[in-house]
Amino acid sequence: TSVHKASSLKTGQTQQLADRCTSLMSQFDQDITSHTTAAKAATAKNLRAKATTECQSNHQSAGVKHLVQALKDIGVKANS
Repeated sequence: TSVHKASSLKTGQTQQLADRCTSLMSQFDQDITSHTTAAKAATAKNLRAKATTECQSNHQSAGVKHLVQALKDIGVKANS
């Protein structure tokens, strides 16, 4: 049924976003150690904290967006 397909598609997308959150958080945690003097390091850490809350509160797309920005703020490109 189309309702069931839509539901399972949404679940799949949610899982993909959750996995992306986890991946980007790990990347940030590794990269921040060598970029602590970046001009926007403090801002990036705040975005990372905000993203953690969003990713854990079923707002993964916002969390991913903030994690990508946090990485950009420390001069790192987000992994695909």
